[in-house]
Amino acid sequence: MPSQIVIAGGATSASFTIGIHDNTVADGAHPVTITATRPGAVAGSATLSILDDDGAATLAGAPATDAAPHSKIVLSSLVAPAATDTIQLRFSGALDGALDGEVACDTAKYFVSVNGQRIEVEAIAYPAATHSVVLSLPESTLKRGDEIEVRWNQLSDTRGALLSGSERVVAR
Repeated sequence: MPSQIVIAGGATSASFTIGIHDNTVADGAHPVTITATRPGAVAGSATLSILDDDGAATLAGAPATDAAPHSKIVLSSLVAPAATDTIQLRFSGALDGALDGEVACDTAKYFVSVNGQRIEVEAIAYPAATHSVVLSLPESTLKRGDEIEVRWNQLSDTRGALLSGSERVVAR
């Protein structure tokens, strides 16, 4: 990973590559922290995990038998209607796309930023019949054209397999 990235004037993002050394050792996830700074601005950072692809990895010293498999469920659509201040995530795949309802409604499992500013999720609805998660944001948070990033971490499906991911969407 480069030690410095320059974002050109007028640009709002830059891309870079994180080099990953693939080995054959089941050694768990590896955290990577990325920090952004600019003179006169508040620094921001995010930590992501590089997941191990070598068998049953252990996390935080747990025995390999406790490691949950990755879910086959995937995000199939993401919309953010500004008029309702909600973000709607629809999942599909696996047997029926069903998430564990109790876990799906845990606000700690989601991170939302609007135009680069973190926003707390106030409430969550999970109508299992539609395989959708509806994140409710504070009133008047969303405006048409806002850039939204949504991350979900350690959701589980009805079989106990884990699902994490992130997507970006523009409020409509």
